[in-house]
Amino acid sequence: MKRNSRRSSKIIPLFTEKRKESKIFTGKRRGKIDLKNIKEFLITCGDKEYRASLTEEKGNNLIFQLLPQSPPTGGEIRKRGEVSFYYQGKKYLTYGMVYCIEARKITFIMETGFIEERRKETRVKTSALPAKIIEIKRFRPDIINASIIDISRSGARIETRSILNKQLPYIIEGHLITGHFHQIFQAVFKIKNCEEIKGLYLYGIHFEEISPENQKKIDKFLIRVKGKWGKDALNY
Repeated sequence: MKRNSRRSSKIIPLFTEKRKESKIFTGKRRGKIDLKNIKEFLITCGDKEYRASLTEEKGNNLIFQLLPQSPPTGGEIRKRGEVSFYYQGKKYLTYGMVYCIEARKITFIMETGFIEERRKETRVKTSALPAKIIEIKRFRPDIINASIIDISRSGARIETRSILNKQLPYIIEGHLITGHFHQIFQAVFKIKNCEEIKGLYLYGIHFEEISPENQKKIDKFLIRVKGKWGKDALNY
């Protein structure tokens, strides 16, 4: 798989079937969205969220000023995160690095193009929840370490340093952790899209088979996180 430059990221469509997951926009098509017309952005870094306005745009560097209703960052930040916003009634996301030196200013370096979010279900941001990926059709399958970075009732976004075979179904064994709540769920999934960022692979996955018991675990996790962060943290 070809590595990407810092200024653009290659989105790899893996399936052609139509479904309401996500539509990918690469950096080359970025001109279709005028960021100056966006009044509010949501910056997510781990389990922290900041509402901000864009003050300056320099190539892939976006400089934000936190809005008055947003809490201060509370210290210096240098982590991977994402920025989301609405444009013409549609929600978009982009992934990259979050930097903060001043309390109410954030610099975001885009590492991907814009992804149009089409999932209608509650999508919960997570703080790199640990997971294992197991290939189904192998006699002695490899166990691949991964992290869940968001999850909904029907799928998730995971990141790993391993290349997964787009043609094969896999089993995910993931840890759902928030506060004193800790459950382990399993599901069979297929890959819907993939993006490479400097040797790190982000996969959008759809749960093809999941037992009622495991579905209930995810539902409980979503309810608990919703109660902790509030409705706006889940459906922005």
